[in-house]
Amino acid sequence: MKKQLLTLMLSASLMVAACGTEVPQTSVSSNETSVSESVENKTGEVSAEPVSASQTDEVKPEEKDMFEAFLNGEASVTIPASFENRNQNLTPVYAVGDVFTIDEISENIMTFFDNMEDAEITEKRYYKEIDNEGKKALAVMFEYSGGYDMFSELMLIAENDKGELEAKLAVDGWSRKYAYFDVMGVLYDGGSNGAASHSGEVTAPNADFDYTTLYNFEEVGAGFEFSADDERSTLVNEINREITGQFAESDVIYKLYFVYDKVGDEVFVSYSCEDPEIASAVEAAASARNLTFDDIDAYKAAVDARVKSLDLYYPEGEAEPVSWTEY
Repeated sequence: MKKQLLTLMLSASLMVAACGTEVPQTSVSSNETSVSESVENKTGEVSAEPVSASQTDEVKPEEKDMFEAFLNGEASVTIPASFENRNQNLTPVYAVGDVFTIDEISENIMTFFDNMEDAEITEKRYYKEIDNEGKKALAVMFEYSGGYDMFSELMLIAENDKGELEAKLAVDGWSRKYAYFDVMGVLYDGGSNGAASHSGEVTAPNADFDYTTLYNFEEVGAGFEFSADDERSTLVNEINREITGQFAESDVIYKLYFVYDKVGDEVFVSYSCEDPEIASAVEAAASARNLTFDDIDAYKAAVDARVKSLDLYYPEGEAEPVSWTEY
């Protein structure tokens, strides 16, 4: 069920707090260096991990790893026309052509907290390098606490064909909106209006880390309705109201969920019910409206087809959230 995906989103947002900074790192050969081995932290301290002889050689500025340089404040990222600003609560302004260092991005985000005069806002920064068959990107997360909620800003950065860093997208999160990247750079962005109402969007990158929406979903229980206004969702809303009026709230709450998936132009509606009597009533109400429910996993075949047709990166099995490294 979709609420399980949203639970995974929330778990991913809490993973940093649970794991601290001890995050397993991918090993590298003796003549290579990863971002995690050489990035300086905000206090100016350098990672104490062993370095090879080649790493101790003086590196010319033009040869320096661009992601490392960006994290250390020595390189900038540009906002291209294709940039997607998915913030819904935080208020940073990203205009096409703007150029930001990592500290300037932080300052941009912090304007959201200007009206919280008595709040002492604490910022933490995290990163993770993503590698899709040699195509690399940098995921960065800014995390803020000390206000009326905990907020985060996630950003995905990649090099363009000129070797310049570009921001591909930015998305915020808070206690009721959970956003995370998986290890392939797929973005899972969802939220909740309570235990019986969930919605979200899954967006996947191509080889250039340009993003396309794979599918949108909603899951609602008794007393809630789909926000979509197409014919099938309208019929399901009618059924939901009918069933809610037919049974006591305590009988249907948390026992019946209706699910809406939209993959491209294809719409799938399904339901999950633990009570046979309620399920029979749902089927009768659907039959009266000439509505046939889809299998609850029917949307997956459409997602797979969309991934192949658009040549996108997407996990074959369960999504694996990135393990962030604090710096």
